[in-house]
Amino acid sequence: MHSWKTDAFPIPRKEIETSSANMHIIPANEQVEDELDDILVGEIILFKDYLVKIITDDSFRWQSSLTRNDTGGGACEVVWVEKLLRLK
Repeated sequence: MHSWKTDAFPIPRKEIETSSANMHIIPANEQVEDELDDILVGEIILFKDYLVKIITDDSFRWQSSLTRNDTGGGACEVVWVEKLLRLK
């Protein structure tokens, strides 16, 4: 589980929680995977993506959050990325 903390909030805590996301990205193909590997810290990118639910043959389940108001465990987005564009 990922978490964060701060000694002082520069903006209200709820705004931080609803304006940030923990995204698990699944590249749709090797080209997208290579492009994801090349992204640099601070770049702005645009995805063509889908939120997904994964269910394996052995009943493992991993489902994307479908709301921006949740926090904590299970609040992450699981994203299938088909295309990306590097804007900056």
